[in-house]
Amino acid sequence: MSLIYAVVSNKGGAGKTTLATLLAGEYALDGRRVLMVDADGRQNLAGWWKLCHAKGNVPGNIEVTIAATRKAVAETIDRYRDAFDVILVDAAGVDSVLQTTIIRSSDVVLSPVQP
Repeated sequence: MSLIYAVVSNKGGAGKTTLATLLAGEYALDGRRVLMVDADGRQNLAGWWKLCHAKGNVPGNIEVTIAATRKAVAETIDRYRDAFDVILVDAAGVDSVLQTTIIRSSDVVLSPVQP
């Protein structure tokens, strides 16, 4: 069963995607299987993943998927809960019903802030 992280903030540009990728990298280096879920309509995480593939620099032990609706997030977590050690959900920078669903589905909630 996965440890599920929600990376949320009510502000765009707070560093959610950066925090999620760094945390995923640390778990992957430790040999854990990591699923990163891009739940942000801007899809910055998915864009980073495409760049990794384009540059031939795909991190091991990490997979990325997109789930930008409440239903998609819930289904993704249910589907992959037993297949990965860690699931990181990168949320959009707005307070929404989607963000509430992500938080309720998670074991740990991280919220980066800027001073």
